[in-house]
Amino acid sequence: MREDRYREAMMGNISLYGVTRKKQHTVYLGKAPKYGKGIFSHRLEK
Repeated sequence: MREDRYREAMMGNISLYGVTRKKQHTVYLGKAPKYGKGIFSHRLEK
């Protein structure tokens, strides 16, 4: 971080639910602050 700028960390998750609406599995993905969200979004979609 710098005095005049800031960067935000990115976090996402994908949860899979069964027919009974009970959570079966969750995948968490976190990324350290970087410029641009394109890489994170692409990785989350994979």
